[in-house]
Amino acid sequence: MGFVSAETFSGHPVPSLGTSNGLSEAFDPMQSGFFIPSSTLADVGKFEAGFFIDCVDSEFTARVRAAGYSIVIGTGCEVGHRLGARLPAKVLGLPLRLRGNDLSFNYYSPFRMYYIMRNGTTLARRYWLRNPGWVLRRMVEDAKAQLLRFAFSPDRRYLAIAAWEGLIDSCRGRQGRISQDLLNRIQPR
Repeated sequence: MGFVSAETFSGHPVPSLGTSNGLSEAFDPMQSGFFIPSSTLADVGKFEAGFFIDCVDSEFTARVRAAGYSIVIGTGCEVGHRLGARLPAKVLGLPLRLRGNDLSFNYYSPFRMYYIMRNGTTLARRYWLRNPGWVLRRMVEDAKAQLLRFAFSPDRRYLAIAAWEGLIDSCRGRQGRISQDLLNRIQPR
Protein backbone atom coordinates (compact mmCIF):
# COMPACT_ATOMS: atom_id res chain seq x y z
CA MET A 1 0.00 0.00 0.00
CA GLY A 2 1.43 3.36 -1.06
CA PHE A 3 -0.98 5.58 0.85
CA VAL A 4 -4.58 5.93 2.02
CA SER A 5 -7.06 8.40 0.54
CA ALA A 6 -10.18 9.77 2.17
CA GLU A 7 -13.38 8.09 1.02
CA THR A 8 -15.28 11.36 0.47
CA PHE A 9 -14.54 15.05 -0.02
CA SER A 10 -17.35 17.28 1.20
CA GLY A 11 -19.80 14.41 0.70
CA HIS A 12 -18.56 13.49 -2.81
CA PRO A 13 -17.14 9.96 -3.08
CA VAL A 14 -13.61 9.52 -4.37
CA PRO A 15 -13.79 7.75 -7.76
CA SER A 16 -12.58 4.17 -7.54
CA LEU A 17 -10.50 1.88 -9.73
CA GLY A 18 -12.27 -1.12 -8.22
CA THR A 19 -11.23 -3.48 -5.44
CA SER A 20 -8.06 -5.42 -4.80
CA ASN A 21 -7.67 -7.89 -1.92
CA GLY A 22 -11.03 -6.69 -0.56
CA LEU A 23 -9.95 -3.02 -0.45
CA SER A 24 -11.23 -0.24 -2.71
CA GLU A 25 -8.52 1.53 -4.66
CA ALA A 26 -8.75 5.27 -5.41
CA PHE A 27 -8.59 6.49 -9.00
CA ASP A 28 -7.08 10.00 -8.65
CA PRO A 29 -7.51 11.29 -5.09
CA MET A 30 -6.78 14.80 -3.77
CA GLN A 31 -3.75 15.21 -1.53
CA SER A 32 -5.86 16.89 1.17
CA GLY A 33 -7.01 13.44 2.21
CA PHE A 34 -3.74 11.50 1.90
CA PHE A 35 -2.26 9.49 4.76
CA ILE A 36 1.23 8.63 3.52
CA PRO A 37 3.53 6.21 5.33
CA SER A 38 7.10 7.48 5.61
CA SER A 39 8.24 4.30 3.83
CA THR A 40 6.38 5.42 0.68
CA LEU A 41 8.06 8.82 0.77
CA ALA A 42 11.44 7.13 1.28
CA ASP A 43 10.82 4.87 -1.73
CA VAL A 44 9.24 7.24 -4.28
CA GLY A 45 10.24 10.69 -3.01
CA LYS A 46 8.26 13.76 -2.04
CA PHE A 47 5.70 15.77 -3.98
CA GLU A 48 7.12 17.35 -7.12
CA ALA A 49 7.36 21.11 -6.52
CA GLY A 50 7.58 21.96 -10.22
CA PHE A 51 3.92 21.07 -10.72
CA PHE A 52 2.93 24.01 -8.49
CA ILE A 53 -0.79 24.29 -7.60
CA ASP A 54 -2.44 21.67 -9.85
CA CYS A 55 -1.83 17.95 -10.46
CA VAL A 56 0.69 17.69 -7.62
CA ASP A 57 -1.47 14.96 -6.09
CA SER A 58 -2.08 13.25 -9.44
CA GLU A 59 1.63 13.16 -10.27
CA PHE A 60 2.40 11.65 -6.86
CA THR A 61 -0.39 9.09 -7.33
CA ALA A 62 1.00 8.12 -10.76
CA ARG A 63 4.53 7.81 -9.37
CA VAL A 64 3.37 5.68 -6.42
CA ARG A 65 1.47 3.38 -8.81
CA ALA A 66 4.49 3.18 -11.15
CA ALA A 67 6.50 1.94 -8.15
CA GLY A 68 3.99 -0.91 -7.74
CA TYR A 69 1.94 0.39 -4.83
CA SER A 70 -1.84 0.58 -4.41
CA ILE A 71 -3.76 3.67 -3.27
CA VAL A 72 -6.37 2.48 -0.79
CA ILE A 73 -9.62 4.29 0.06
CA GLY A 74 -10.01 4.72 3.82
CA THR A 75 -13.60 3.66 4.46
CA GLY A 76 -15.44 6.27 6.50
CA CYS A 77 -12.76 8.97 6.09
CA GLU A 78 -14.33 12.34 5.17
CA VAL A 79 -12.46 15.53 4.26
CA GLY A 80 -14.17 18.90 3.94
CA HIS A 81 -12.76 20.47 0.78
CA ARG A 82 -14.08 23.26 -1.44
CA LEU A 83 -13.57 22.72 -5.17
CA GLY A 84 -13.64 26.20 -6.68
CA ALA A 85 -16.71 28.38 -7.08
CA ARG A 86 -19.80 26.57 -8.34
CA LEU A 87 -21.53 28.53 -11.12
CA PRO A 88 -24.80 27.81 -12.94
CA ALA A 89 -24.63 27.04 -16.66
CA LYS A 90 -26.81 29.61 -18.45
CA VAL A 91 -27.85 30.32 -22.02
CA LEU A 92 -29.35 33.76 -22.73
CA GLY A 93 -29.48 34.30 -18.98
CA LEU A 94 -31.59 31.23 -18.32
CA PRO A 95 -30.24 28.29 -16.30
CA LEU A 96 -29.79 25.03 -18.18
CA ARG A 97 -31.46 21.96 -16.73
CA LEU A 98 -30.38 18.37 -17.11
CA ARG A 99 -32.69 15.58 -15.94
CA GLY A 100 -34.67 18.08 -13.88
CA ASN A 101 -31.64 19.65 -12.15
CA ASP A 102 -29.88 22.94 -12.83
CA LEU A 103 -26.58 22.31 -14.61
CA SER A 104 -23.58 23.85 -12.84
CA PHE A 105 -19.80 23.60 -13.00
CA ASN A 106 -16.69 24.36 -10.95
CA TYR A 107 -15.36 27.69 -12.14
CA TYR A 108 -11.62 28.32 -11.98
CA SER A 109 -9.85 31.56 -12.81
CA PRO A 110 -7.59 31.88 -15.88
CA PHE A 111 -4.63 31.82 -13.48
CA ARG A 112 -5.71 28.41 -12.25
CA MET A 113 -6.61 27.22 -15.77
CA TYR A 114 -3.00 27.77 -16.85
CA TYR A 115 -1.77 25.33 -14.20
CA ILE A 116 -4.56 22.83 -14.84
CA MET A 117 -3.66 22.66 -18.54
CA ARG A 118 0.13 22.84 -18.19
CA ASN A 119 0.44 20.30 -15.42
CA GLY A 120 -2.27 18.01 -16.76
CA THR A 121 -0.54 17.90 -20.15
CA THR A 122 2.84 17.26 -18.55
CA LEU A 123 1.33 14.50 -16.43
CA ALA A 124 -0.29 12.83 -19.47
CA ARG A 125 2.94 13.02 -21.49
CA ARG A 126 5.00 11.64 -18.62
CA TYR A 127 2.76 8.67 -17.69
CA TRP A 128 1.05 7.77 -20.98
CA LEU A 129 3.28 4.78 -21.69
CA ARG A 130 3.38 3.55 -18.07
CA ASN A 131 -0.35 3.68 -17.37
CA PRO A 132 -2.37 4.56 -20.50
CA GLY A 133 -5.75 3.49 -19.05
CA TRP A 134 -5.38 5.76 -16.02
CA VAL A 135 -4.13 8.68 -18.14
CA LEU A 136 -6.95 8.28 -20.66
CA ARG A 137 -9.64 8.11 -17.96
CA ARG A 138 -8.13 11.18 -16.27
CA MET A 139 -8.09 13.08 -19.59
CA VAL A 140 -11.73 12.19 -20.31
CA GLU A 141 -12.87 13.32 -16.84
CA ASP A 142 -10.89 16.56 -17.18
CA ALA A 143 -12.23 17.19 -20.71
CA LYS A 144 -15.85 16.93 -19.47
CA ALA A 145 -15.19 19.56 -16.79
CA GLN A 146 -13.26 21.80 -19.19
CA LEU A 147 -16.04 21.67 -21.77
CA LEU A 148 -18.47 23.15 -19.25
CA ARG A 149 -15.96 25.81 -18.17
CA PHE A 150 -15.16 26.89 -21.73
CA ALA A 151 -18.84 26.92 -22.71
CA PHE A 152 -20.27 28.78 -19.72
CA SER A 153 -17.56 30.74 -17.85
CA PRO A 154 -17.95 34.52 -17.93
CA ASP A 155 -14.29 35.05 -18.94
CA ARG A 156 -13.84 32.15 -21.38
CA ARG A 157 -11.63 34.20 -23.71
CA TYR A 158 -9.03 34.52 -20.96
CA LEU A 159 -9.52 30.88 -19.97
CA ALA A 160 -8.75 29.86 -23.55
CA ILE A 161 -5.59 31.99 -23.66
CA ALA A 162 -4.45 30.57 -20.31
CA ALA A 163 -5.14 26.99 -21.41
CA TRP A 164 -3.27 27.46 -24.70
CA GLU A 165 -0.27 29.00 -22.93
CA GLY A 166 -0.30 26.16 -20.40
CA LEU A 167 -0.27 23.60 -23.22
CA ILE A 168 2.63 25.39 -24.95
CA ASP A 169 4.61 25.71 -21.70
CA SER A 170 4.14 22.00 -21.00
CA CYS A 171 5.56 21.17 -24.44
CA ARG A 172 8.49 23.49 -23.68
CA GLY A 173 9.10 21.70 -20.38
CA ARG A 174 8.37 24.74 -18.21
CA GLN A 175 7.37 24.24 -14.60
CA GLY A 176 7.04 26.37 -11.48
CA ARG A 177 5.25 29.70 -11.26
CA ILE A 178 3.51 31.44 -14.14
CA SER A 179 5.41 34.40 -15.64
CA GLN A 180 4.25 37.89 -14.63
CA ASP A 181 3.86 38.81 -18.32
CA LEU A 182 1.46 35.93 -18.95
CA LEU A 183 -0.35 36.58 -15.68
CA ASN A 184 -1.00 40.17 -16.84
CA ARG A 185 -2.31 38.96 -20.23
CA ILE A 186 -4.84 36.50 -18.79
CA GLN A 187 -6.39 38.76 -16.17
CA PRO A 188 -9.99 39.63 -17.13
CA ARG A 189 -10.38 43.36 -17.54
